[in-house]
Amino acid sequence: IIPRTGLTVIWGPPKCGKSFWIFDLAMHVALGWQYRDRRVQEGPVVYCAFEGQTGIQARAEAFRQTHPIERDGPVPFYLQPVTLDLVADHKELIAAIKRQSLSPVLVVLDTLNRSLKGSENDSKDMAAYIAAADAIREAFKCTVAIIHHCGIDGTRPRGSTALSGAVDAQLSVRRDALDAIIVEVEFMKDG
Repeated sequence: IIPRTGLTVIWGPPKCGKSFWIFDLAMHVALGWQYRDRRVQEGPVVYCAFEGQTGIQARAEAFRQTHPIERDGPVPFYLQPVTLDLVADHKELIAAIKRQSLSPVLVVLDTLNRSLKGSENDSKDMAAYIAAADAIREAFKCTVAIIHHCGIDGTRPRGSTALSGAVDAQLSVRRDALDAIIVEVEFMKDG
């Protein structure tokens, strides 16, 4: 669904389930559990909750209640409920992760809008954001999943097309008529 290493954008309209879906996937990665009959690369996950910081605690509790976790030691899922400017602060974020002696296999940036001080529409601002996300990917040889919203017409990720051009995979998220969350891999380089 997402590459082992690279940048992935997960996009869709507001309230479609993007954060719920990536949280569920991230927990499966942290626990080393198959995800919907697909293997995962088990390892630590760093989840940067730039929005909805209080709601993610409830999601974590719901996950624990739904999925019995039998494990010696803590689940290697590290929630960073912070607000930051990724372009200006990515080096500090990398250093903070390294201080915890972590080597994450997945870093989630939820959402792009809440971690970008510039304009999503400006190709220079988006290029700087992509470079910051790439620095995280390179520091840990991991996947960086960027949660993003759609444009007004709902046909593509919002803002500069530089993002879609730079990522290794792009996944769209929507809800169907029965309110199920549907995730579609739109493209994956080398996949």
